[in-house]
Amino acid sequence: MPGGMVRGYVYHPQGEAAVQDLIIYLAGRGEDVRVTAQALHWLPEGFGMAAINYRGVADSQGSPSEVASVADAEQFARHLRRAFPQARLHVVGRSLGTGVAIQLSARQPFESLQLVTPYDSMLEVAKKRFPLVPLSLLLRHRFNSIEHSKEVAAKTQVLLAERDDVVLHERSQKLIDAWPTPVSVKTVANSDHHNIMGAGGNLAAVDRLRVDFRVAGADGGLMHCPALRIRANRNTDGIENQASYR
Repeated sequence: MPGGMVRGYVYHPQGEAAVQDLIIYLAGRGEDVRVTAQALHWLPEGFGMAAINYRGVADSQGSPSEVASVADAEQFARHLRRAFPQARLHVVGRSLGTGVAIQLSARQPFESLQLVTPYDSMLEVAKKRFPLVPLSLLLRHRFNSIEHSKEVAAKTQVLLAERDDVVLHERSQKLIDAWPTPVSVKTVANSDHHNIMGAGGNLAAVDRLRVDFRVAGADGGLMHCPALRIRANRNTDGIENQASYR
């Protein structure tokens, strides 16, 4: 892949052939998805989880950007469709990753979409945090989620933190109000922007969207994507295999 090697992971505790529903997880800023995956306590029978580290994050090379993150997510999703042709694909985006998830869902069909602490645009989020800085001139990666949401057809749920000082509720509400189709909205009790993924033990709870999995302790291995053959190895930290693609 131009710009360096991007590493992707798939967690399927019951084996590749058993995966009927596959969740593509798009992480928050600076989040190492290997850590997130190792915190998975269980997935419902028939479920798997796939994720990539953005360029410049953890074990992925290159420089991060909006364009690169969306392009990498698209390529990863196309690979997963080939590797798991029997599976229904779902997208879960968290924080920064909701912007990637929305653009991905606007470009490819998915069974469902879940947005955890989403925003209307990164520019508007940044303006609230840095009101005296001319961000409209400086911010290159704007993630205009409202604009891209117009093309999303997937069933959608939004999860909000009870207290969020990073993505203010008004920024999420702007996106929700502009959403082109009905959207389910839930607020996770006793949560904030940073702990929502573990609050109450729920990483995602999408009752009508066929996605429900939790975080707690590690239980099982992280498997490599079977068609990503550039590099694979075994290590000792509970991750069975990793795979990379260029």
